[in-house]
Amino acid sequence: MTYNFDPERWFEIHKDALGKKRDAGEIADEDYPALLKELVDKYEKMLRRLDIRHDYSESDA
Repeated sequence: MTYNFDPERWFEIHKDALGKKRDAGEIADEDYPALLKELVDKYEKMLRRLDIRHDYSESDA
């Protein structure tokens, strides 16, 4: 199975979308830092979940 998910690209897409919502007036300037922090927290949590080590050694064979 090939897993091509790019978490950095995911973050950039969501960060850009958040900025565009702020620029369009959908998000107040004063709310933006908290929303960005939520996004960063979600991103960091995702990175921890994706950082799973697999042991493919043949020691069990």
